[in-house]
Amino acid sequence: MTTRKGKVSKAKVAKALVKPMSSARTVLDAAAAEINDRRGSQVPSRDATVMPIEPRDIPMLFPTFYEDRLQTAGKPVTETNIAAVAGLTSANIALNAHRWLEIVGTPEVRRQWEREFFSSDGDLTAMARRPDRMIDFLWNVSARLHPGLWDLVEKMKDTITSAAERFGPELPIDMWTEGDD
Repeated sequence: MTTRKGKVSKAKVAKALVKPMSSARTVLDAAAAEINDRRGSQVPSRDATVMPIEPRDIPMLFPTFYEDRLQTAGKPVTETNIAAVAGLTSANIALNAHRWLEIVGTPEVRRQWEREFFSSDGDLTAMARRPDRMIDFLWNVSARLHPGLWDLVEKMKDTITSAAERFGPELPIDMWTEGDD
């Protein structure tokens, strides 16, 4: 095996093959780690934290997306109504994220998700911004999630409209749990 700076010894590759690995790491990961060690690289592991892959190309949801959805549903654009549809959006993102992170996430990424999003937000503005934070997080986990995130945002347009139609002008903050008979 060769790199731009030279060869990785057969002994080191063989050692990587028999070395017990704590997770589903491949020989290539071991070889890459060896190369980085030889270069003195301090590149953080993708397991350690969620690192940006590429800039997010899904437009920010807050506030325009929510305002448009409320207007389409014939509801007044208020801080509470924006927080309510953002809460519905957060719930849908969280349901999908659970499934997605089981497929593409590492245990550390799943723990990071839980630390970041398993607590309630303190105010309406924080609630309204949560879905964008969730999308940013998932966007940076894996490019494999990008199409699913785009689809989710598109589907949320109809989901928000139909859910909002079940209520009067003031939407309940936890509208994803109410109105189901």
